[in-house]
Amino acid sequence: MLHLTVRPYHLRYHRPFATAHGSRTGTDAVFLQLVRNGVKSYGEAALPPYLQEGADRVRAVLEAVSPAGLDEVLAVPEALAWIDRATAGSKGARSALVMAYYDLTANEIGCSVESMVKVEAGPSARAMATLGMMPAEQVPEALRALPKVGVLKVKVDAAQGEVLLKAAREHWSGAFFLDGNQGLDSVDQALRLLDLLDGREVLGFEQPFPVDRPELHRDLGERSGITVFADEAVQDAGDLEAVMGAYGGVNVKGLKCGGLDRALELARAARSSGLKVQLGCMSESSLGCAAMLPLNALADLADLDGPWLIANDPFGGLEVRNGAYQATGEQGFGVQLARSLFDDPLGA
Repeated sequence: MLHLTVRPYHLRYHRPFATAHGSRTGTDAVFLQLVRNGVKSYGEAALPPYLQEGADRVRAVLEAVSPAGLDEVLAVPEALAWIDRATAGSKGARSALVMAYYDLTANEIGCSVESMVKVEAGPSARAMATLGMMPAEQVPEALRALPKVGVLKVKVDAAQGEVLLKAAREHWSGAFFLDGNQGLDSVDQALRLLDLLDGREVLGFEQPFPVDRPELHRDLGERSGITVFADEAVQDAGDLEAVMGAYGGVNVKGLKCGGLDRALELARAARSSGLKVQLGCMSESSLGCAAMLPLNALADLADLDGPWLIANDPFGGLEVRNGAYQATGEQGFGVQLARSLFDDPLGA
């Protein structure tokens, strides 16, 4: 018999993390555990405050799920369809339950989730780590705390972006990637930020302008020659057609799409449309970030450094090897429960 347990949790950061959306000291999350015949699996939904859906809603939906129906389903497509119905339109609940279902199935078989989803072979995405907005004097310490990657994603806005970029340029020798979170107002603002990185490798600029200004994103790409990535403007594969021509890439996040299967659909659709692909996260734990690794070969870049931001990560096993994020384990998502989350809900 399949058993489901739900736990609220608050992922606490080592230091405040600021973007154009605002500053926060952590992220509310909901974890779930599936157990069948002694085999355990886990799912996660991390829910930043700028999302429309909160942790209370996700928890309520998951606690209302009767896992007996999922226990009776054998084929993956049928299971995903059952989860659609059971999670009542909640992207957070669906994402967490799909994650746990894939993890459970792979653990029962004794294989990795990556081998289950059968992504086309290719090189792993180039790992990035994120520098949030902060006073310039804090940059050196913040950089030392990040994983050892070759690409630095810098959060910028119209007010603080130039000061932060100047400090980052002084202390970072690798490639850059900028993320505006809709915080800029004009192409000229974005170009001034890019001018500060003249002579340095710049791999992209993510969602610098509001989602209702596609013409600004298109103009920035044409004038700068930089790949402009959509984040908030593309939630799932159904949004791609409307933004074609405005962006050259898309940020794919499991929770944003509503689950690993839908993230896979978006990544493949973006690839087939000639767009670059970035794997992103909601600053999840090692579990939520590792759940994106099965798509590594479909992506150009991966921003999965959530575990390095978190002081009370309940999972472990994510690392950077050869310039790419990798999990240390070989079954499921390759990460391990590091705290007694489901016996004593630490962090709740």
